[in-house]
Amino acid sequence: MQLVQAYEAAHHAIDTTGLTGLDSLKHLLEENQMNASDLARLLGVHPSLGAKILKGERSLTVAHIRKLAERFKASPGLFLD
Repeated sequence: MQLVQAYEAAHHAIDTTGLTGLDSLKHLLEENQMNASDLARLLGVHPSLGAKILKGERSLTVAHIRKLAERFKASPGLFLD
């Protein structure tokens, strides 16, 4: 697995310059066919908070980032700006 990751990093690196944690979250939600309501359920918050997070009106908490990292099998840093 490490050899594959090293090869991909060297030959197929994805330029993430300018991408925010919110951009990453939106992409992952889209790839998993999830919406703002699904996000709220995943985070265990009021249904309206999912939409506010996606609009950039509310920030993710440390607890939210942990849940997202676990759910999407991603580094928590992906969701930080």
